[in-house]
Amino acid sequence: GDRHHDTDLTAAGTSPLERIYHMTYQFLIVDDEYFVRQRIRLCIPWKEYGFECAGEAANVDQALRFLEATPVDLVILDISMPGANGLELLRMMKEQNSQIKFIILSGFATFEYARQAIACNVTNYLLKPIDTDELIRSITEIRETLDKNNHLKQERLAWQEARLIAEHAEKSTFFQNIFSGHASVSESAQLREFGVLQDVPCTVIVSDGRPKVIHSLSCQERAAFQTALGNLSGCLLSGCIQVTDAYSHQVLILPQAQLPAGPDHFLERLSSAARENFSRDIVCGYGYGNDGLAPSIHSAYQTALQFFTFRTVYES
Repeated sequence: GDRHHDTDLTAAGTSPLERIYHMTYQFLIVDDEYFVRQRIRLCIPWKEYGFECAGEAANVDQALRFLEATPVDLVILDISMPGANGLELLRMMKEQNSQIKFIILSGFATFEYARQAIACNVTNYLLKPIDTDELIRSITEIRETLDKNNHLKQERLAWQEARLIAEHAEKSTFFQNIFSGHASVSESAQLREFGVLQDVPCTVIVSDGRPKVIHSLSCQERAAFQTALGNLSGCLLSGCIQVTDAYSHQVLILPQAQLPAGPDHFLERLSSAARENFSRDIVCGYGYGNDGLAPSIHSAYQTALQFFTFRTVYES
């Protein structure tokens, strides 16, 4: 539910609730009575509370088909319907470890139904006819829980991204020392840690956007382009080591055997994919090393960089 909605402007300006809520969560109504579904749709201004109706279902089978095709954050569910009742849908969602929130509706205050709903981790249980104040209290609680979960998820993703960036920077710094011929005495052990096969011949590939492409990008766009190019390379060629050199070019290091048709065949695919996926022309160069030790990687990189520079000048 990370979907944004347009803010509705009223005569007095923006609604206070809409200033609080910036994201719209999707909900599904499941009830066998058409007029109940319409009442739920229309009884409160859903968008002001950060929700939007994604659809309706008249029974559990329809609801299951809908949920297979469309992700939602909340289901407003009649507990008592012909055929499979609402508790069946609750149990199925629980078995799937679904994160969907539920509001249970019932036409009678039956403790057994409420008890079974609570066993499925449902805390919002409303009686028909629906009291709008009760409904608002329920969706406000759910909204706060969804917001908190989203916030935690975003924090976790940001932490993971920061960790990956730090790891990439550390790895790139290590290999930049090898590329420049200033490798430390402990590079053999670290090369193994980074996954370099030291007893097999290696290929080193240098790639980047054409100069006219790179010069037109801001620092942020350049970083995004490098990430996209790295992701693309990883999709086409699994198992290679990806680093950035001192010139911010992407460098791939891999065993020669991983390119049985030769580097040119792979680089044609990479160039074609870059044009197709983000409309950018790239330049590539490559070099070979006799093994995966620091002197060979240094030599292969220098050859690849010369090849890359020649192509950059020749093709620009």
